[in-house]
Parts: sequence; structure tokens; C-alpha cells
Amino acid sequence: QARAKLERIVRKAPEVMVKISGKQRGAAHLAEHFQYISRHGKLAVRSSEGEQITDVARLKAIAQDWQMLDEAMNEHGRDRPTSMSMVLSMPGGTTDAATIHDAVQAFARVELEGQFSYMVALHTDTANPHVHLTVATQGIDGTRFNPRKADLHHWRESFAHELRQRGVAAEATPR
Repeated sequence: QARAKLERIVRKAPEVMVKISGKQRGAAHLAEHFQYISRHGKLAVRSSEGEQITDVARLKAIAQDWQMLDEAMNEHGRDRPTSMSMVLSMPGGTTDAATIHDAVQAFARVELEGQFSYMVALHTDTANPHVHLTVATQGIDGTRFNPRKADLHHWRESFAHELRQRGVAAEATPR
């Protein structure tokens, strides 16, 4: 496995990108974020339950649900994010959008399913196709979604693995 990784690095395999792009506080802010990632209902957003959503009212209802869960579990009344958004991608022109989208969905199932609710949206309207992954910060079992630097590196490795499973030469490094 280490040898294969070294070979990919030497061959300059494209590097995955996984970054936290923001935090949403409250249902209104989260609904605005859902509006953005759905391009105001023009793009389908896939929920962690497999539902394909384009209805703006349904997205607002999900934002309300996430906030209510967060408030119910917030016994100290602290101001904290309702969700965290991430962007996952590959360098432009290296991978087709459908493969990236499929790999992100598999990544989310492995890393988040059964713990945190999430929403996935593919954007192809730029030169670099990318996927927005929005995660509810309140876990189903009461845990908080609070990623650290080591988590980001693990996620890059996991995302690269999912791409390689789909025949894409992809690598993850600590940078």
C-alpha cells in the first residue's frame, strides 16, 4: 500500500481536495446555504437518506429540522453552528463530474452515515466540477461534528480511495 502511494506521488497523480468552506448558524442561514448549493432549486440535492430534493420548501424544512435537533441537544444554550459545509474536488480536467459525485456519495456513506445527517450537491457550472457536502453538526447519537486537522487528512485519504475504486488516479497528501 505504501509502495502504491509512493508510485502515485512519483507519477504526479492528481491530488484530491477536501476543505471546510463554512459554518451555518440557525435555520435561516442554513436554508440560504441550501438555496446556494441547489442553485435556487435548479440542481438536485441528495440527502443522507437518499432523497433527491429540488423543492426549496423541502430544503427549508430540513434546515428547520436540523436546527430543532441542535437546539434540543444544546443544554448549555451556547451559540454554535447548526451545520458545517465542505467542498470536495479534483483538479480541473482530471475527472468527470459524475465520477466525483459518485465518489463523494460513497465517501459520505462510509464516513458519516448513521452518525450525522448530510446533503450532497454537484456543481458543474465552473471549470472545476466540485461537490458541496453539508453536514448537520448535531449527531443522531448526541455527538458533535467537530473535525480536526487529522480528520481532514483522513477524509482526503478516504476520498482518494473512493476515486481509485472508480478507476481514477488520485492521491491525498497532508497539504
